[in-house]
Amino acid sequence: QALADKADSVMTDIDDEMGDLSAEERAMEMQVICSGALTDDIIDHVDASRKTASFTCDEAILPQHLGFVIGPFEHVDLSEYRDTADDERLGSNAVKVHAFCLPGKEDEVRNSAMMLARALDSFTERFQSYAFGSAYKLAFVDDLDCDAAHTASFSICSARLLFPETVWEPLEHTTRVLVHAVASQWIGVHVVAYSPYDYWIIVGGSWFMAELYLRELFGRNDWRFRQKRMVDKIVAMDHERPSLIELGPLLQLHP
Repeated sequence: QALADKADSVMTDIDDEMGDLSAEERAMEMQVICSGALTDDIIDHVDASRKTASFTCDEAILPQHLGFVIGPFEHVDLSEYRDTADDERLGSNAVKVHAFCLPGKEDEVRNSAMMLARALDSFTERFQSYAFGSAYKLAFVDDLDCDAAHTASFSICSARLLFPETVWEPLEHTTRVLVHAVASQWIGVHVVAYSPYDYWIIVGGSWFMAELYLRELFGRNDWRFRQKRMVDKIVAMDHERPSLIELGPLLQLHP
């Protein structure tokens, strides 16, 4: 009964929020993007404005690596930025990259995330095959408190990362965050820490993967400059702090 009351309360809150939307906004089709693969998308036979979306994940994952978003999303196929030769060479290992964003943001998504298909190809060839089927998804949403949340086959990213082609300043930061989100599918979601005290290995391993690709993308000189700058920052910050191992239980709770 308590669960039923809670569900009724949630639906009431949603109905209240829907009351603030315009007729045009109400007419937008809502999509559900979730970890795993979509198996069913069924319209309610009583109320056509409601539907049930079902997903399945073939790989065993931790509870915190199950994520979903709901919204009037537009789809952007980032696989189109993969060369035909790469498609033929990778064959069945070529992972489809699907991006989702709110209406009007499609061009910014293409400009900000065009490198992700090639990043997936690089990790697949250099390390091992992608563990979560044949598709990788990312959705750009508003009001996310962090830059990116890593879940199985799906990265939930902040719309703050998006930028148009007329702006250059966010290029480095956005690229690093998105490439690291892809690397985290290998080390962070598929490979997990044995205990909270091992979490520093996951953070270090995923960033090591990301930095190897960023070195190819930006060039060695730029990579060395950024490495030096980050090392200087670590030296300045690492004063009277606990070891990386002792930080593990805190990082395990929230990055």
